[in-house]
Amino acid sequence: MLFAFLFEGCWVVYCIPALKGEAFRRKSNEITPPFAFEPWGGEKIAVLYGRYIRQGKDLRLHILDLSGKIIASSTQERGRSDYIVFNESEFMIMVEGEGYFEGVLLVSDYLNELRNVTFELRRREFGEGLRTLVINATPLRGQKLKFSLSSDRDVELRVYYFTLNNEKENFDPLSTNFKGAFKGRGKVLEGELGVRSYEDFIAVAIIGEGNITLNFEKASGGAEVSELKSREAYLIIGALVILLALVVYLEKKIG
Repeated sequence: MLFAFLFEGCWVVYCIPALKGEAFRRKSNEITPPFAFEPWGGEKIAVLYGRYIRQGKDLRLHILDLSGKIIASSTQERGRSDYIVFNESEFMIMVEGEGYFEGVLLVSDYLNELRNVTFELRRREFGEGLRTLVINATPLRGQKLKFSLSSDRDVELRVYYFTLNNEKENFDPLSTNFKGAFKGRGKVLEGELGVRSYEDFIAVAIIGEGNITLNFEKASGGAEVSELKSREAYLIIGALVILLALVVYLEKKIG
């Protein structure tokens, strides 16, 4: 299914399935045209991230119905990735910004709570079959996320940290330059991921074709070693600052 928009003096044509679960870069000035999607059931999340955050710009995501009426907008603070969780099956998305901006828009299936997922993944006419899930990681903080996949054909499973802006920019499931947390290929795959104390989201991508079953569960576990080292460093610095302040106080009192 194709949609065309008149934008900055030229017609731009989008193949809608390419936007479903695949990150989409966009440059614009003030506001984009509405991006139309094919009907898509279930809970979804639209996430906007990229260069605009590093530039300190403030953007907003708008979810529209097919008549063009805005039905929901993002409310995140300046300097943070904007996102909206929504359930509408027929929708469009528009991005509003300050002056000229460049960002990345990802629209994905969303798991607010861990559950098993079963679906059929088919190869697209213009490329690989792709299914993307974004998981709400806030209930898993300080724990481990265990995941397993079974398929009747070989597929590739990629898992990414998806909280910080640079981690979102690393999300590119169709790239050969993998920068995620887990990557495997086969009919049966298993893995686990430590969820950091500040984690918001984790992204999961499945590439290929087949009948897929994904299982997710929470497992107890402490913070990652790298996070523990960071905490220890902050504690040491804090103790040194307190000690320095005490020395200065005693010197003033004695003097």
